[in-house]
Amino acid sequence: MNIELAASVFELLPDKGLFFSAEKALLISDLHLGKSRHFRRNGLAVPAGETEATLNSLEKLILRKGAEKVFFLGDLFHSSINADWELLRDFVHRFDQVEFTLIKGNHDLFPNDFYDKTGIGVCDEFMLREDIVLKHEGSNQDQRWVICGHLHPAVRLKGKGRQSIKLSCFLLQEPLLILPAFGEFTGTKIVSKEKGNRVFVCVEGEVIEV
Repeated sequence: MNIELAASVFELLPDKGLFFSAEKALLISDLHLGKSRHFRRNGLAVPAGETEATLNSLEKLILRKGAEKVFFLGDLFHSSINADWELLRDFVHRFDQVEFTLIKGNHDLFPNDFYDKTGIGVCDEFMLREDIVLKHEGSNQDQRWVICGHLHPAVRLKGKGRQSIKLSCFLLQEPLLILPAFGEFTGTKIVSKEKGNRVFVCVEGEVIEV
């Protein structure tokens, strides 16, 4: 599904990413790589393999869309360094023709040169267009359009009886477009469709406005 922000067209992807074809740029947020390993190291029994699964999804998306740029809108790596960082480093090196940029989020704790050495550019925000800025966390007080993450938005849809399902979504809340969390091991925050908002759910290979 395509939407227009400040005269620029973006494609909402069911894979929980955003594609800007004018720049061949893929925008994703909140991967939280290394999170399950961090929890296991601290004594919590959680399943392994989420970093591999997340990077596999990203690889398929880059190849399918022919992306030449990838913007991580914050919270790329969950916490302190662990072995999953090597998986990310190897991934970036495999895609040496792609320009990777991290807009730092509250979980991105390493010094900037640490990311640079891995092949990932880093900044606090990025001007995609003169009227569109990329951030990790936006505010409805912003004067320009902001594309961001941080919230991990989702909605709960109810059917007949007690049937319900929770689905990740894009939340359009002018002047914000909030992306769903891309990572395989992330929580979500239920949001409601309020007046003036638009909600787009990711379900079964489609993006549907609800």
